[in-house]
Amino acid sequence: MNCTVAQPLLGALVDGELALREGLEIEEHLRACPGCAAERNRLIALQQTLRRAPLRFSAPAGLEAQIRTKLPVVEKPAALAPRKTMPFRLPLPWLAAAAGLVAALFFSVAVFRRPSAEAGLAREAVDNHVRSLLANHLVDIATSDRHTVKPWFNGRLDFSPPVVDLAGDGYPLAGGRLDFLGGRVVAALVYHRDRHTINVFLWPDAGMRQSAAPRASERQGFHVIPDSAAGMSFLVVSDLNAEDLVRFTTMFRARVGSATGP
Repeated sequence: MNCTVAQPLLGALVDGELALREGLEIEEHLRACPGCAAERNRLIALQQTLRRAPLRFSAPAGLEAQIRTKLPVVEKPAALAPRKTMPFRLPLPWLAAAAGLVAALFFSVAVFRRPSAEAGLAREAVDNHVRSLLANHLVDIATSDRHTVKPWFNGRLDFSPPVVDLAGDGYPLAGGRLDFLGGRVVAALVYHRDRHTINVFLWPDAGMRQSAAPRASERQGFHVIPDSAAGMSFLVVSDLNAEDLVRFTTMFRARVGSATGP
């Protein structure tokens, strides 16, 4: 990978549109190329500026009336007299069959509906988790001290992610890093359980569902748990067994609300 190949793909990298292999190759190039890394950071800053910019404008008063005066007048066709129709009734056997068909149709729509935005984020989070392991870029700040990890994000994010200590429960903190998810920069907190790595992707949005008890789904051999707490959405990803990952997520969620400044 060289600058000629990498630079046209930086926009797609920032938008989270690259395949896993391409993303790994570009990130490896960025670690050795300050020029391309600076361009990547410029694109991130531009993306965040555009998201915050007031790009909506209201039409001036009277514009609609001016447009309507210039439109040709179309005469409405005369109303046709309603036709008399004889009522049609299906025999009972046919009526039952039609009801069954409608029920089957609704079931098919429910089963084969398009993946939700949450499912798309889960797939992207798994890709980011794998990338962090393969590219040897698990953390930007390597420490088990949450009072060091939390202030490290200051100035690097437009929000302050909660960082909780779960070492006493068997899930020590390994550090944190910046990552991309859903087209925006997010915080990634890294925890360990025995030899398993847990990535927690956080961003300020209460849109992620919060169930009474966290539930893990499996994607590409990894367990994923979406959740939210205290105005923060987060996705937990690991190859850890589902029971231990649910336990981790339950404790993490319970302590997010009580996380304070460094």
